[in-house]
Amino acid sequence: MDATKEKEEKDKKEEEVITEPIGTTQEENVTAEPVDQIKELKDEIAQLQETNEKLLSENQNLSQKIAIFEDLRDKKNTREEREKQKKEKFKFSVIAACVTLCFLVFLFLYRTEIATIFANINNTYHENPYTPNPVDPQEAEMYTNDTDDIDTDAERSIMPIEEMVVEEIVEEELEETEPQPAAYELTAQLAYFAEQFGDTVAIFYENLETGFTFSHDGDRVFFAASATKAPYALYIFQKAERGETDLESIHTFTYADFWEGTGVIRHVYSEGAEFSQRRLLYLMVAPSDNIATRILRRAHGLAGYRNFIESIGGNPGFVQNLTYSHLSANESGIMLREMYRYINSGGRYSLQFKQDMLANRYQFITSSYPIASKSGWAGNFGGAWHDIGIIFAPSPYSLALLSTREGNAADRQVYNTISQFIQDFNNYWFVERGWRPPPTPPVQIYINEITDLDIAW
Repeated sequence: MDATKEKEEKDKKEEEVITEPIGTTQEENVTAEPVDQIKELKDEIAQLQETNEKLLSENQNLSQKIAIFEDLRDKKNTREEREKQKKEKFKFSVIAACVTLCFLVFLFLYRTEIATIFANINNTYHENPYTPNPVDPQEAEMYTNDTDDIDTDAERSIMPIEEMVVEEIVEEELEETEPQPAAYELTAQLAYFAEQFGDTVAIFYENLETGFTFSHDGDRVFFAASATKAPYALYIFQKAERGETDLESIHTFTYADFWEGTGVIRHVYSEGAEFSQRRLLYLMVAPSDNIATRILRRAHGLAGYRNFIESIGGNPGFVQNLTYSHLSANESGIMLREMYRYINSGGRYSLQFKQDMLANRYQFITSSYPIASKSGWAGNFGGAWHDIGIIFAPSPYSLALLSTREGNAADRQVYNTISQFIQDFNNYWFVERGWRPPPTPPVQIYINEITDLDIAW
């Protein structure tokens, strides 16, 4: 019986062992908890790595943004520095210009005194274009002699008050009035300036108020080119003044009128186009239209124009085929003098002629004042680069510049130099100094004791 119980207990134990679930042994339960912890740690490590990558990416983006910001800041600082430098340069330029201007004004205002100082230092008077000749020492001594002053004071002591006042006024005027140089002295100043250009430029200049003239290489004959269009326009305007032609008459552009070169008609209009004579005159002078010139020449011819040139003192032999004519600086001066006379004549069409000349699109003469001029140029027939005009300065003057130059930048600088010198010369002598030709001495008749007449100039 005991044996049977023992067997039953064994069998029961074996069944319990067989039916017990796998992994529920004490050993396995002990090792299950560390595995879960490792898995959790791995998950945490993976999360930390992912977080670290995100932080690294954000850090990289932040570094890029910082670099961009620093670059923009550097650019801004550089731009501000440049602007600051520009402002400083501009400020310095303005100050330098003001100082230079003040210095030039000082030199201009005290040019006579400065010249006198240098003359005293060198014991020699150096003449320049804007300094009058010094008073002769003997003449100066006549006005500064102490004996004369004493005698004058003695005379004044017995002189009526009215005469004393008149004498003081006369003496003040004599002291303030500078002696006017002779015309040849002005001519010498211009000749000294012009000789630097040799035979490369012919010059004619005339102050139209006083008639003072100067020419350099004035008789040299050039190919005229379009410079003669102005006197031809003057010829037609004067015909209109006499009622010999109507400025409103209509003229037609024909095949025979076509010509290359300057102008607007050949670019804008076709054959058969009609123009008033007034319009053709403007086109011939202002844009120097060759077709307008040929239409007018067909209407008026050249015979009457040659007679007109001869009547004003010009050379009719120079007139060949209008623009294919000849011209000299002195001949230009004659034409300009007649143009100025007509402009100031108060004629019916004189203002239009002046306006057409003022509208010249190709001025080579330069000035601070309005210029009524006509230019002409050509690369053939020996070359031509001319401009003849009237400058309406406070004291008007005419200027003609003729040459065979090409009209490049260096040539324009030469014409600018001549134009500026002539303008300054004209303003100084005829506006500031009020130079006028000395009057013709009157005839003086002396009657001697035996009643003979001696005539002296």
